[in-house]
Amino acid sequence: MMFADARYLILISLAYALMAAPISAQARYGSGDAVSRASSDNSDFLREVKIQPDIVSDKYEFSGLAAYYNQVAVYTVDQDSIQLLDPAQEYSLTEEDWLVVTGRFSAIALREPIGRVEFREGEKKIVLSPTSSETTPVFVSDKSDLSELSPNLADIQYAYLWSPFALMASTAEQYFRALNQFFSNWILTLLLFSLSVKALLYPLNYATQIAQKRVNVIKAKIDPVIAQIKMTSDGEEAHNKIMRAHKDLGVTPFYTLKPLVITLLQIPVLVATFNALGEFSAIRGISFLWITDLAYPDSIVTLPSSIPLLGSEISLLPVFMGIATFLLAYFSNQRKVSAGAIIMSLGFFLLFYPFPAILVMYWTLVNVWHLLFLYIREVFLDSAENSSSS
Repeated sequence: MMFADARYLILISLAYALMAAPISAQARYGSGDAVSRASSDNSDFLREVKIQPDIVSDKYEFSGLAAYYNQVAVYTVDQDSIQLLDPAQEYSLTEEDWLVVTGRFSAIALREPIGRVEFREGEKKIVLSPTSSETTPVFVSDKSDLSELSPNLADIQYAYLWSPFALMASTAEQYFRALNQFFSNWILTLLLFSLSVKALLYPLNYATQIAQKRVNVIKAKIDPVIAQIKMTSDGEEAHNKIMRAHKDLGVTPFYTLKPLVITLLQIPVLVATFNALGEFSAIRGISFLWITDLAYPDSIVTLPSSIPLLGSEISLLPVFMGIATFLLAYFSNQRKVSAGAIIMSLGFFLLFYPFPAILVMYWTLVNVWHLLFLYIREVFLDSAENSSSS
């Protein structure tokens, strides 16, 4: 069924929206030195500190739906809260605050920046005017190390996520690190991490399949009845008969949504793993086969111009991921090619194409594990059920 084939496309689209929406309020700045000091005629800026936020932004220019990796965010942190600053506003800081500028991997932190902060868009700078104390910016190449400066900064890495999602992302990152500490191989770690996630989600996948089978059975019974009612009745009479037909089968008119609702339960895990892997700095510089760096797309050719949503590079991993997605939809739909399977494969291809290689490889592996689980279930469990029924 097309609805069943498309549910994962809906899932990933919603997950992308959840990941990207909090970042839309962040500001992008130009290049320059990390910090410079300047004098000012304004008495409020006697010891002015200018911070060039672009120093923490990723040097690779992501395109398409992955462009949010290019963004830089500015936060104030105290003992009780983390606040994302709006570049359109000015802010007053106290001696208990930290000012933190974060990019995809790195950050600049200033302790006790007493004074006022303003965003000077024309100069592409964040200007801090400490009126009672000097402050020394600290550059951190890995945001996860911010906690070493202060326990209050421990949560800054996933501060843009809703707190339960942030906790899950942090847990996923710690689990990923623990696996690599044991196996000392990032590729093997990614294999086992994807297998763990698929095993964790398989009960939901199985429940979705069972719910979809029940939906198909009910539709086979009720669709002819509804068609007959529409031929013989109209208006309120037809509506009442259709409602009665659903009641006779013990379902509501919304029974087809149950598989989708079960599928949507996977969104927190999807958001957590994507944020954990997408901003995992330790995989920078890790190569595999033709992939020069897992932290960036697996580019093999650079085009003379950019293609909307895809960028200016040709990558192979998204092609393999699209094939794996199509095969998963094909085997999940009783080995039938449907328009939904094709749409879903193309949709995932477009969604994932500009993302870092580690994320595309992860989702490809998740689909491969799902295919393997389907094969095991078909060969062993389904055959055992058929034998017992006969």
